[in-house]
Amino acid sequence: MVLALILGLAAAVAAAHGAPPAPRGLAQDATRAVDAEAVREGMRSFRGRCSRCHGIDGQGLQAPDLRISASRLDDAEMFRIVRFGIPGTEMPAGGPTIMPDVEVRKIIAYLRTLGGADTAGIPGPGNPANGEKAFRERSGCAGCHWVLDRGGRLGPELSRIGSARSRTFLAAKIRDPHRQLTAGFETVTVVTGEGGRVSGVRKNEDTFSIQLFDASERLHFFFKTDVREVITESRSLMPAYGRDRLSDAELDDLVAYLATLRGPVR
Repeated sequence: MVLALILGLAAAVAAAHGAPPAPRGLAQDATRAVDAEAVREGMRSFRGRCSRCHGIDGQGLQAPDLRISASRLDDAEMFRIVRFGIPGTEMPAGGPTIMPDVEVRKIIAYLRTLGGADTAGIPGPGNPANGEKAFRERSGCAGCHWVLDRGGRLGPELSRIGSARSRTFLAAKIRDPHRQLTAGFETVTVVTGEGGRVSGVRKNEDTFSIQLFDASERLHFFFKTDVREVITESRSLMPAYGRDRLSDAELDDLVAYLATLRGPVR
């Protein structure tokens, strides 16, 4: 009864996010390749295709820790995620021309060896409620990032950041936002013909013009004939939150809140 309810909720969540329904009989089919050789082959496929984001043993680098996912999701849902990706995140769809069904099932068989009682259901450090208050009120994050139904527009939307990034990555990004820049959100500085400088995020650019969104969310339009130079910088407009601005405990709270964000994007 409880298992059926959990599977039903998982299917409802997937449907709400626009994921196609799992093929008929997938829950049974996805569990066929469970022998030791399948696990070894799945490990090789995982490390070749997935480890750049999820880590060599699935513990999470840029993307989330798959040991936890393997403990919480059934085979059909894991197959669906690998095959169709996760909307609103950088998790791509691994279509059948990229990965045959049998390879996906072997990857799942390997992921099943990663989940265990040491990770299942055990929350990370931090208090999400306190973290949300910090995000909305104290840290200024909501002034630049849109979450679910409100926020700023300067930085990336974070409505599903918990599905897209590991806690380790989030903590490191908050401490040092310049270390790994998000594509499309690099700082761009326009030097005008008179020598003035305007910095912001590039919103649009073509052969004749460029548009920037500055830190006050003002849109600037420049004709390139009036511009002396356009500089793409290796830094973020996001400030670094060192321990003088955010204690380790406050950082844990903020990351705990961000890890809960798995809702719909606009």
